[in-house]
Amino acid sequence: MRAAIRHAGGEDGQSAVEYGLISWAILGGFAIAGVPMFIALLQAAQVYFDSYFLVLRLPIP
Repeated sequence: MRAAIRHAGGEDGQSAVEYGLISWAILGGFAIAGVPMFIALLQAAQVYFDSYFLVLRLPIP
């Protein structure tokens, strides 16, 4: 009986480690891959605001 309890505890620990590694890989992968995408989104927002303010600065007859 005690051997079964010890074995089950080891499986619980293994699943926690596997869950942690997979979660870290997924979140870390998105964080690393997301940096270039975030920079591209900031550049797109800058182009949008520049064009918006250009229209606001146009002389209206």
